[in-house]
Amino acid sequence: MKPVPTFRWTLPIATPVSTQPIALGADYVVHSLTKYICGHGDALGGAIVVRDHQRLPELRRVLVHQGAALHPFAAWLIAIARQLAERLRVFAYAVSLGKTKSLLFYIPTDDILRTSFQLDPPGAASYRSVDGDGLFRVSLGLEHPEDLIRDLDQALA
Repeated sequence: MKPVPTFRWTLPIATPVSTQPIALGADYVVHSLTKYICGHGDALGGAIVVRDHQRLPELRRVLVHQGAALHPFAAWLIAIARQLAERLRVFAYAVSLGKTKSLLFYIPTDDILRTSFQLDPPGAASYRSVDGDGLFRVSLGLEHPEDLIRDLDQALA
């Protein structure tokens, strides 16, 4: 009897950063912008990437006629998280994958009020007066504190 081959996965999440299907030969790739690209899961969106850029006008026409238009607020939510994540060098932009690595994650106030608290309207207004539009959840790992401070300084500058 032949031994059964074993496979070892080295990438825990198949994001466009870690898995690049176009480079592996795919002609079209559909990415969800809802979780790992958006970073906070409260904006519904997606992206289609094509190998042959000459197909873009045809694809754009089909998507427009099918109603595939991203809402402006969802686009804004996706771009705030992306900009911060691109600037961080020491922190990982993630919820709970880091273990000993420092993590940072944006949580919109509407999500907190909807999922975490049972507040009446005055209580929700009071919470929002402190929290504003949202907050960042920060989990400190084992990196040197000065490296973490420098990373936040340069990302927020």
